[in-house]
Amino acid sequence: MKKSNGLFRKNVFRKHLALFLITILVPTCLFLGVYMYGYSSNVKESIESASSNNLDRVSRNVELFFENTDQIALQVSLNPSIAGMLNRPFEQSAYDLFVIKELLRGWTSYSSLFQSLYIHVLQNNKVLTTNEGLYKASDFYDAAFMDEMKRFGLDHYDLWTGIRKLQESTGPNEVDLDVLTFVRVVPVTEQTPLGVLYINFRKDAFLQTIEHLSPNSQGNMVVLDPQNRLASEKVEGLDAERIASELQPGQARTDVIGRGADKYFITASKSSANGWTLLHLTPYEVYSGQMRQLLLKVSLIFAGVLSLGIGMAYLFASILYGPWKRVEERLQGYVLKTFDASKGDVYAVVDHAIHNLIDTIRHNEPVLRDHLVRDLFHHAHPEGDRTVLDRFAEWGVPFEHPHFIVVVISGELRTADRDNESRYNLVLYSLAEELLNSRFKSAGTVLGKVQYAFLLNTASSELQEATIQELEACCQEIVAKAREHLDVSMHFCIGGVRPLHRVHEAYEQARRVMAYKAFLSHSGIFYANESNEPQQFEYPASYQKLLLNSLMTGNREQAEELISDLFHRYIHNSRYPLPKLQQMIVMLMSHIMSSLAQEGYDIGPLIDEAGLLNLQTSGNSVELQTFISNQLKSVMDYLESVREQRQISPYIRKALTFIEEKYTDNISISDIAASIGISSGHLSRLFKAEVGKPPLEYLTEYRLEQGKQLLVDSTQSLHQISEAIGYNDVHTFIRFFKKYEGTTPGEYRKQWM
Repeated sequence: MKKSNGLFRKNVFRKHLALFLITILVPTCLFLGVYMYGYSSNVKESIESASSNNLDRVSRNVELFFENTDQIALQVSLNPSIAGMLNRPFEQSAYDLFVIKELLRGWTSYSSLFQSLYIHVLQNNKVLTTNEGLYKASDFYDAAFMDEMKRFGLDHYDLWTGIRKLQESTGPNEVDLDVLTFVRVVPVTEQTPLGVLYINFRKDAFLQTIEHLSPNSQGNMVVLDPQNRLASEKVEGLDAERIASELQPGQARTDVIGRGADKYFITASKSSANGWTLLHLTPYEVYSGQMRQLLLKVSLIFAGVLSLGIGMAYLFASILYGPWKRVEERLQGYVLKTFDASKGDVYAVVDHAIHNLIDTIRHNEPVLRDHLVRDLFHHAHPEGDRTVLDRFAEWGVPFEHPHFIVVVISGELRTADRDNESRYNLVLYSLAEELLNSRFKSAGTVLGKVQYAFLLNTASSELQEATIQELEACCQEIVAKAREHLDVSMHFCIGGVRPLHRVHEAYEQARRVMAYKAFLSHSGIFYANESNEPQQFEYPASYQKLLLNSLMTGNREQAEELISDLFHRYIHNSRYPLPKLQQMIVMLMSHIMSSLAQEGYDIGPLIDEAGLLNLQTSGNSVELQTFISNQLKSVMDYLESVREQRQISPYIRKALTFIEEKYTDNISISDIAASIGISSGHLSRLFKAEVGKPPLEYLTEYRLEQGKQLLVDSTQSLHQISEAIGYNDVHTFIRFFKKYEGTTPGEYRKQWM
């Protein structure tokens, strides 16, 4: 296409012109659209309000008509003659029936609304009419309708009102008349009905009465009875019966139906009191005519704004083009390629001028990206998420989604490879970055020696199962290649999903979990638990007592079982806070060492050899359990070697034998001393020096140890166990057990079971 001359030849000018034109026209279109929508809503509301008023007026007339009809039923019930006929129909003479018939005729003759009125006497099954006299119910001309009402039951009579066809004889012919029929039981004042009152009104007279309109204007109002039968004239194209059947009692609504000239606004309501449905029709032309006038007015306004907007946009575009022209002239001397401003785009000049600067930035993108990722991990970034995402996009990582998975990676090199740790650190980072980028949009940073952290872009705000599987597959691939090429073990911690301004929270959580990897599962891939951790942690004092006793007695099998049960309950399958678990292991091992020191053992060589508190050498909870088991074996080996070096005197050996044989009896220190032929004081000094504790304390601990073995048997009561181990009453047993074991016998039994 050939370019036009003048200012429109400049791209900058055309963009400014379009910008200002859009700035003017878009608000104008929005304002006019809102104005038209509001005007349309007001017109519809006025049509609906007028229709609702007409429906309310007609509905009140219908209710008034029904009230008057109910008054007739009440008068029939209260009339003595009619009440006598209903109560004693077999005693009525022909004259009495004639008087009642004339009475009913008198009530109906004053108004042209009535078509007929008759009473069905239930006791003798006869019908008294206002015109024909007395009939048997089976011979009555309206017997079919009466049978239909009878099938409904007497309770239904009080509810039935509707439009129907009534066959009536006029000379030699029968004519079908459209009537409105009311069926009421009488007397209304008694609980048990004696008769049924049938009142038939002329339908056309009924409609004129309730609408107060001429027959020519009835087309705007459609009336349907409680059975959804049409009472007024049928309107072409209107399915009034369907609309009435869809309405619930007390419900009202307005719809637009039909096409072309037969299109209407229809306001429909169904009375909750009598079940009649009223429809008011308003021709759609009433609405469309007003909207055409409004559209003409809006078009004139838009044309005026468009003309004014073009002029103002041209003026502002001309003013703003001047600075761009001056920028172009100044940049001409700094770019390698010159541009003819009269033929080219000013934007091209500016773009070429900053091209070298962009190339320089590209060379530094990895460093800048690394620093940005590191900043995001350590604190909330002051810039908004959108700004940070734009910076990543500028540096070659266009993240598409607002959420990120935080992955922290930690590796362990062999001792022989630590001389080349710096080189391996870069190789491992490049390996992890390459494999992660093959499955995710990612950016990472080096945290330290064989420690890295990555941001993985994800569409979901939570970790999905498919994402977890893909992430674990990628981690396994990294582990396999790292072991293949560098012989290094690696651990991964997934810190959860966060938006950019909160990734530092997920990183901190993952970093803490990685610091306690010795207490995690052996999969090598850990997930930082985002759920609320338990606030209370009960230290396993019972395990501590049992484990120390196993060490002192040299029971290796029991010690191994206790460690296995402790790890299973607290570490392998629990959600206790990791710092609490580390503190638990440290306290457990520290208590063992301090207890050995209190027993008189020299623990200096033991600490130097075992290194009991060096927990971080374990890569996971399974390795940690093995590490602790090995240390306890070292402790028991040490204790056995010390015990072999110690010489126990014959007196103390006899005392120990006496205690172990007679612990079930109520023995004292005097009994023990007498059994070996020395004084109680001398026995106490020897026993304390060689065993490390007084004789009675050893006796108590021995009894409690036997009691713990009996507690495993749930068939024995606490009273039986206390007698079996030498206590006179169960309270003494409970008091000593609580003092030495830190828990009651019952609680110990529950924990063991």
